[in-house]
Amino acid sequence: MEKYEECITFGKTGHAEDPTNNEVKERVALAICNSYQTIEELRRELARLVQEKGSFTDEVVVELSQRLDGYIYAIQSGRHIQSKINEE
Repeated sequence: MEKYEECITFGKTGHAEDPTNNEVKERVALAICNSYQTIEELRRELARLVQEKGSFTDEVVVELSQRLDGYIYAIQSGRHIQSKINEE
């Protein structure tokens, strides 16, 4: 929930800077919020798996960790948001 609050704050700041409404801005905002949710879900699953497997080096744990890392990298580099916009 904290990340959603950050997302809302980020959106309000952006809207204050550019109050126009358009579809691209709406898609970007939705992609950002969805990204926060996905990262949080993967992070929780990773924590659960580490507890269950008892190791950070378990193959399943490493695979999920790499998936999460890749997702975070894609979001930080902006490709994720652009691909979401292009999909819709």
